Amino acid sequence: LDRAPPVQPLESPMLTRVEEFRVRFMNASGGWVDIWPIPGSNEELPKGVEITLTLKERGAYTRRFLVHG
Repeated sequence: LDRAPPVQPLESPMLTRVEEFRVRFMNASGGWVDIWPIPGSNEELPKGVEITLTLKERGAYTRRFLVHG
């Protein structure tokens, strides 16, 4: 964003009580990996992305997203 020079950014927590935040990526063969890009691979984009968020006293929430390339 373009900001005027005297403006200072403001930090504000969006979510509290987070125990874990995990991201995994689906490769071309349908397997899940923790790192993208895969070392030695020529795949530009993963086929999908999975995000798991674990909150204290609430448990884990997992969402998967299909990536179109």
